[in-house]
Amino acid sequence: MPWYLYLALKQLFPTGRFPFFTLMSMLGVTLGVAVLVVTMSVMDGFGHQIKKMTVDTQGDVQVRAEP
Repeated sequence: MPWYLYLALKQLFPTGRFPFFTLMSMLGVTLGVAVLVVTMSVMDGFGHQIKKMTVDTQGDVQVRAEP
């Protein structure tokens, strides 16, 4: 077993059993990453539509050059 994996497991499970705080910490990190992934996916999906609506918006005054 590599030393970094041994050290990580030793920190997560100091007594050899699955403590409550370890479970809550892992659940919190998992939930936070899942929310971040969903938010980024939704914003990426709407990004094209938001850019299109911004470009298609016309103001009250238009400045045009004479041909």
